[in-house]
Amino acid sequence: MFLSGLIFGGTTVFLMCREERIFQQQVSMEVGAGIAAGIGILCGFITMLIR
Repeated sequence: MFLSGLIFGGTTVFLMCREERIFQQQVSMEVGAGIAAGIGILCGFITMLIR
């Protein structure tokens, strides 16, 4: 469950970071990957809690 939430949340947020502008500037690839990893981990924990 954790892995499926991590993959789904991480890829979704990473693709959104690549397309959208945050704070009126384009986000670099490393920052986008870091944000995606953090939110992916949170999504993984949330999917572990849901049965």
